[in-house]
Amino acid sequence: MRRARRLVGQAAAEGAQLVAFPEAWLGGYPAWMFAMAGWDDPEGRDWYARFLQESLVVGDERFAELRQIAVDHGVTLVTGLNERAGAEAGSVYNSIATIGPDGALLNLHRKLTPTHTERIAWAAGDARGLRVVATPVGRVGGLVCWEHWHPLARQALHAQEEQIHVAVWPDQPEMHVLASRTYAFEGRCFVVSAATYLRLADVPEGCARRTTGVSGPSSTTRSYASTAGRR
Repeated sequence: MRRARRLVGQAAAEGAQLVAFPEAWLGGYPAWMFAMAGWDDPEGRDWYARFLQESLVVGDERFAELRQIAVDHGVTLVTGLNERAGAEAGSVYNSIATIGPDGALLNLHRKLTPTHTERIAWAAGDARGLRVVATPVGRVGGLVCWEHWHPLARQALHAQEEQIHVAVWPDQPEMHVLASRTYAFEGRCFVVSAATYLRLADVPEGCARRTTGVSGPSSTTRSYASTAGRR
């Protein structure tokens, strides 16, 4: 959360009124799931326990801090996060939170269908969050990753006169760039495409060791999720 506050502050100082973070940015994209050797993988279970513990619950103190960051810097904040269904719950959703500059939670969208191996970590969402909301910068909506290939999900937002679309991704290969540009053309709207980029030093050592393709000095900047496999 300290990093979120710092980055939002930097963006606001440069005049940003809308700040967007990528898929699962709060809590981290669970790339370890691609390296699990079956359901009984002991290390995978350990990572899942940590993943569950670090996931935010809407209404808890950490989520309140996120809302306060938007207030303190006067921005509309859109971020991907791992959202736990409740403090004692075992279900986690791949969600997008849209928070207004007054700290109000304007929308919470849970990814409808986790993609392939993602179902190890995330529960299926629902359509309640397929909403476009009014903000000081315009009418804002968003989708997670491969939802951009769901025609009905796209149309649900197009039909609500979406002006700014936030596309959250784990990485940004050409296919994701093309999908974002296609969405802008189809929806006649602006698209903010946000993808995760981390320094290798930011990736937990055990996770980096098990995730294909993570290598190099700690100063090397890599796309964390792009090492996770082919989605």
